[in-house]
Amino acid sequence: MPSGKHRVVQMSRTFCASLLTERAISPETGDVDRRPREQSGEVLYEFVVEGLLSARACAAFPELQATHVGEQTRLTGPVDGRAGFRSVLNRLDTMALTPIAITQLFPVT
Repeated sequence: MPSGKHRVVQMSRTFCASLLTERAISPETGDVDRRPREQSGEVLYEFVVEGLLSARACAAFPELQATHVGEQTRLTGPVDGRAGFRSVLNRLDTMALTPIAITQLFPVT
């Protein structure tokens, strides 16, 4: 890989869904126990996608503020619980946009 170049890692839908699931391994059996993460109320998130989204594309995310940084678009704003998080992921998927980073910044109080 040439120096100065970054490899873009695409996140699969399965990976995105796993962000909403806690995994606990039972010490007795070694089984993985999956249960939905408790997430209620608004949480501030940042979704980073490759490329510069147009104003029309950004309008699909009225709850998020778009900022262009280099050749990426950062969509930042409050997301209301698990349903809101999945809604943003579904809209990204519908628009064929793959998030290259998703960061939970902090709960909105």
